[in-house]
Amino acid sequence: MFKLTLAVPFIALLIAGSSGEQAGSSKVQPAGARLAATVQAIQPILSAKVHPMLKTVTSSVPAMQSSPTFVTTAAGPIDNYSTEWGTDAIMVHTTAPFIDLGCGLADSYETDPSNPGNHTQQAALLAAFLSGKNVQVTLMGCGFNRRGKIVGVTILR
Repeated sequence: MFKLTLAVPFIALLIAGSSGEQAGSSKVQPAGARLAATVQAIQPILSAKVHPMLKTVTSSVPAMQSSPTFVTTAAGPIDNYSTEWGTDAIMVHTTAPFIDLGCGLADSYETDPSNPGNHTQQAALLAAFLSGKNVQVTLMGCGFNRRGKIVGVTILR
């Protein structure tokens, strides 16, 4: 007998069932059999009920907002790397097809000085620019200067 608690934001499910194997069993199953056993074991999740102790907590939680949309560019080398005037941000343009997010300026992408990863992104972009490596830039919405906002950088060999 085992109990599994599955935590989803503000919800916990309590499931009781049988694993079907003896404790300490040294029997090795092939990957396909393990997958089938795992799928069979999680089937009760579909019919699980919310734990009674959580009903009062979950009833007062507001609905979660939709998650932001991330877009990743195709790979290409950076052909323009420039600093922003008067702020801790940079603008880059790659040779990959440009993704216009409708921010107002469709000439480059920019880092966001309020992003905690801003310096890491700038360092990665500078390293890729100086080495001529291909990059993929992950964007989310518009930056402070009306360009696509960089939230991630991937350097490819």
